[in-house]
Amino acid sequence: MNIFKPYSVKLLKRPVVYRVLVVQLLATFCATLVGVLLQPMIGLAVLLGGLICILAQAFYNYRALRSFGDLNTSNVIAATYNAMWGKWAIVLTLSLLIVILYKELNAAVLYTSLFSIHTLGALMLPVLVKRAA
Repeated sequence: MNIFKPYSVKLLKRPVVYRVLVVQLLATFCATLVGVLLQPMIGLAVLLGGLICILAQAFYNYRALRSFGDLNTSNVIAATYNAMWGKWAIVLTLSLLIVILYKELNAAVLYTSLFSIHTLGALMLPVLVKRAA
């Protein structure tokens, strides 16, 4: 009679993170409507800043959670590290490209909207992310 039973590792399911992107998208569209009412170029800057933030967050969610639940912790840390660098590379590259190409666009509004939408996503992340069943 074997008293030691083999331990089977229960794999973790990936958390559901699309809710954060939906909230960021709704906030972007609401802020864009307010910006368009003020001035169309402000609305465009808000929209572009929000879309850059949503694209970068989606990239981060995909790359960082690709190895979620892996038993090798170094794989999880490496995936998160690379995803963060990629996220900020997307943010910096696209925002600088837009600011350089569109001279009449208000850069302060673009970066304010980008920062605001990113902060909203970071604050809502613990509330909206649920484990998959």
